[in-house]
Amino acid sequence: MGIDVQERRCPVCGREFVPTSQWVYRDRVAWFCTYGCMRQAEMRREKLLKGKRRMQRRLTPKEVDRVLSLIRKGVAIQEIMVDAGVTESAVRYYIKKIARAEG
Repeated sequence: MGIDVQERRCPVCGREFVPTSQWVYRDRVAWFCTYGCMRQAEMRREKLLKGKRRMQRRLTPKEVDRVLSLIRKGVAIQEIMVDAGVTESAVRYYIKKIARAEG
């Protein structure tokens, strides 16, 4: 009886490893080789999120036009976020703004 083993690469240090039932470090995004690598990734993510919350900036008129045109085309929110480089809350704000103007 063979065991299906999938080798993985740690996104923090790049080490290749095979996770087992007794030795697994995983968060919602990735698998890690050690607890230390998992914590490093979590701390980086937390730091990025803190920075994003503090540094909410105004969109330039060009960015606003881009977001509005994508919304009117019916593009998904996640795609607009990536394409225009804006947050989900900004996209939802402009969706509501369009709905109020048209409704």
